[in-house]
Amino acid sequence: MWAQGHRDLVLPRVPGHEIAAVDKQTGTLYTVWPGQACGSCSYCRNGRENLCEEMKIIGFHSDGGFASSLISPAASLIQVEEDIAPQLLCFCEPVACVLNGLEKVSLAKGETVIIYGGGVVGLLAALVCLDKGAYPTLVEKDENKIAKAVPFADACGITVKRDCGENNFDIGLNACDSPLAFGQCLNKLRKGGRFCYFSGLPGASGIGAGDLNLIHYKELLVAGSYGPRKDHMRQAVSFCAGQQPLVSLLIEEIIRPEKAPDKMADILAGKAYKYLIDFTGQAPHF
Repeated sequence: MWAQGHRDLVLPRVPGHEIAAVDKQTGTLYTVWPGQACGSCSYCRNGRENLCEEMKIIGFHSDGGFASSLISPAASLIQVEEDIAPQLLCFCEPVACVLNGLEKVSLAKGETVIIYGGGVVGLLAALVCLDKGAYPTLVEKDENKIAKAVPFADACGITVKRDCGENNFDIGLNACDSPLAFGQCLNKLRKGGRFCYFSGLPGASGIGAGDLNLIHYKELLVAGSYGPRKDHMRQAVSFCAGQQPLVSLLIEEIIRPEKAPDKMADILAGKAYKYLIDFTGQAPHF
C-alpha cells in the first residue's frame, strides 16, 4: 500500500486495519473486524459478510488505526474479554485470514500441510495448523529469512526449509506472492489434495499451464481465500490469547508513530516481522 497503492485504497487516507483500541467512555478493549458490511446483500444474509457487495474496509475506505481516534460501526467491534496484552491483538486480523483460508480447505487433525513463504503470515499459518493438530512444513527460499525464523520455529517445533523433497501433502497454502512458489505448492500435493489460494499474485504473473494442469490431473480442490468473517476475528482473539509467548516472538519492536516511515523500507524488503505502532506511550517491551 505504501509503495504501490491497493485496489481498495481511496486516497487521501489514514491507514491501519490491524487494531487494538480502548473505548474512552467505557474503558472497554476492542479489536476491530476491518470490514464494514452492508448487512443486507445475499452474502451478508448467508453468513459470508467478508464478500459483501458493498464492502468498505477500515484503513482503506475510511481512516484506520493510525489515526488518533477511530470511528467504527458497532457491528465491526470485537470486544476482548480474554487476558491478553493489547498489543498482541494486532495479530488477530492476519490470524483470522489464516483461519478463513484453512476453513475453506477443511483442515483436519493429523493432516500434512505445506506452506510457502516464511514471513509473519506464513509462520502464523504454521502455528494455527499446529494448534489444530496438523503437521506443517514451511518452505522459504531466502536464507536470511530462514535464519530469522529459527527462534520461532524452534519454540513451536515447526520445520522450516529452503527446499522440500517430500510430496503427497494433504493441503498447500501460498503465503507469499511468488508465481514460482504457487506452482511448487501445487506440485507438492497428493492426488485429491486441497490448495488454499491464499496470497494474491501480481499481474502478468505467468503461471505455466503445466502447473495449472495439475489441478486437472490430480483432481485437486482449489479454494480461494480473501478477508476473514467476523467469527474468524473472534476465534483469532482466543487463539492469540492462548499463544501469547509465541506470537510475541514475531514482534520486531514497538515504536512511536513518528518512527514508522523509517521502518517502511525494511518491511517492504521483507527484512522485518511486525512493527507495532503504539499511540499510548505506555506499551511494554516484548
